[in-house]
Amino acid sequence: MPGPDLGGQSLGVEIEQRTSDTGWRNDFGKCSKVRDHFNETRIHLKEIRPAPAAPVLFDVVVRAYDDGVALRYDLPKQSGLEAFTLTTDQTTFTFPKDARALGGRW
Repeated sequence: MPGPDLGGQSLGVEIEQRTSDTGWRNDFGKCSKVRDHFNETRIHLKEIRPAPAAPVLFDVVVRAYDDGVALRYDLPKQSGLEAFTLTTDQTTFTFPKDARALGGRW
């Protein structure tokens, strides 16, 4: 039985920002040293659920690199959400009509 959707009645709790400029070793690609440079924004959210259900806490994490953007959802272990199964992702983006972007799905 599918559970409830996440994000319908969410309130922003806090925003954290950070920048990272590190690297890692790639033993298999063309370049052995890979730069990992990004700006990150983490938005802490609380989704209000009808009583008696407890609110669900989750984060949306966005990283901006020189050549792309990454998005992820972070659901920490919490009462009533010790385990879950993600069955679908219905994340959508709406851009202005005159925006220029290159998108893809891997």
